[in-house]
Amino acid sequence: MLGYVELMNQCMDRARIAANNAVGNYQNYYCCYEQKMEADLTLANYLLSHIDEAVAKGWIKVYYQPIVDTFSSKISTYEALARWIDPNYGFLNPGEFIEVLERGHLIHKLDLHILDLVCQDLEEAMQKGETYPMISVNLSRYDLELPDLHERVNTILSRHGVKAPRSGSKSPSRPCSAILKPSSRSISAASMRTATRSGWMTSAAASHP
Repeated sequence: MLGYVELMNQCMDRARIAANNAVGNYQNYYCCYEQKMEADLTLANYLLSHIDEAVAKGWIKVYYQPIVDTFSSKISTYEALARWIDPNYGFLNPGEFIEVLERGHLIHKLDLHILDLVCQDLEEAMQKGETYPMISVNLSRYDLELPDLHERVNTILSRHGVKAPRSGSKSPSRPCSAILKPSSRSISAASMRTATRSGWMTSAAASHP
């Protein structure tokens, strides 16, 4: 059993966790502790302390989701999506790590890594003479805090021979999107293919942002 001091410390810790969960909620001014909150906090701390390792060891993968033109009913481009496949937590969806990385101001490590993976895929397709798609890569608004973001992005693009002809808004949570293609070569929407890090293949669209 816990002693009195240990019990009081646990109560204070759980009260602090509940209070932190109430921050930003202007409809409820209090929050009751739930065991899931502690599990979420443990995961958040893990993600923040392992983002560099995840990038270095290839735990973060890029998945491609087709974007269909509503007028032609054809695929117009693909959106690059991040998935974290962790040796301890297994398959993690963006909702489990993007907001955590944004709060920790480490989201640029994920976004620039995804950009690099996309450019690697495009470069590989060019070298093989394959048809390659145009791909939308999401950037967080927090990436704009980097004073050298422009230089970092251009370094990745030039390293793989990829250029970004245009950019546009995306959504309030992930507002920046760049459309990438290796050259001005025309692309047939009907022949576009998705890719995984193991190679180019036809696959089903992912459903998460």
